[in-house]
Amino acid sequence: KSIPSATESASEIVNQERNDIDTSSTLQFQNEYTIREALYSELQVIASLVTAGFHPELDSNPILRPIRVLLELDRLQNNFPYPGREENRHMYLVCESKKDKRVVGFCDIDARIPVKKKENPFSPFASTIYRPHPYFSDLTVDPNYRRKGIASALVEEGERLAKDMNCQEMYLGVASTNTVALNLYSNMGYEIIVPTGDI
Repeated sequence: KSIPSATESASEIVNQERNDIDTSSTLQFQNEYTIREALYSELQVIASLVTAGFHPELDSNPILRPIRVLLELDRLQNNFPYPGREENRHMYLVCESKKDKRVVGFCDIDARIPVKKKENPFSPFASTIYRPHPYFSDLTVDPNYRRKGIASALVEEGERLAKDMNCQEMYLGVASTNTVALNLYSNMGYEIIVPTGDI
């Protein structure tokens, strides 16, 4: 999706009209939730949230679900955007319920410029995926908090951060079977593109 610049007044007018319509819901959202950078100490909760969001079929599996949570935790820890690194071009965002003081939503925005690494042809993990940047991923919301505007708010915050990084577009990937996510992104102005290059 192209992110409107300050000079695109027509887009700003449309956004302003949408904001006027949604003022009461926006104020309610701000009273109930906070979007902020994730803390390292929250990664266990986030790993569980990501597992529930992307692997709901494991919810009732007492053996495979904990394994998947550990795999997600390992991935999140290895990729954690420590403050001051990468010139603030990579962030984990969480949505926190003010009432419960718990993390109820998560996403990752990564605008780091990928550096091609020498690949080991003998490693089973030899291939690396290079995505366009900034890349927005791992958007998930606690099932008990869905349909409250959390996903949209996280996407909008990702767009704001991308704009702050002087990025004109933001990319994401969605499974073609995920109609809920496809509808969300379509309603927010995202377009389907055909992947090219390394992706």
